[in-house]
Amino acid sequence: MKLIVFGYRLYKKFINDEMVVYAASASFWMLISALPFLMLLLSAVQLVPGLSKDYAETMLMSVTPDMPQFKALITSLVDNVFVEAPATVISLSAAASVWTSSSGVFNIDKGLRKIAGAPLNGGYVKRRLASVFYTIIFIIGMAYCIS
Repeated sequence: MKLIVFGYRLYKKFINDEMVVYAASASFWMLISALPFLMLLLSAVQLVPGLSKDYAETMLMSVTPDMPQFKALITSLVDNVFVEAPATVISLSAAASVWTSSSGVFNIDKGLRKIAGAPLNGGYVKRRLASVFYTIIFIIGMAYCIS
């Protein structure tokens, strides 16, 4: 009986705190940030000596679903990235990737504050810049762990 009451209270808290909304928003922005991240990765990969455009395209085709839309998107992305100047593409895709990823972090922060009942300190710009900072710190931490 206690387990049923606990489950009901947990369900009510989950619904009252609007966790589904914040989880969906964070997931959406993380998925949206995948495209700039892919462009960043492709731009950085072309700086590796001995790596050809055809090899990069083949590798990406092997990990995507076997659908014509994905194949056309991958071919277009690889062609554009390998034609453009790497420094320009890297800087633009890095900025877009950090900004869109920070939107996910921003929504995770909003959700966690809602659960804890903590007030939203500062204005939108301050919280948004904090989310960008957290995202950059996360990226640096991931790069450090990989190397």
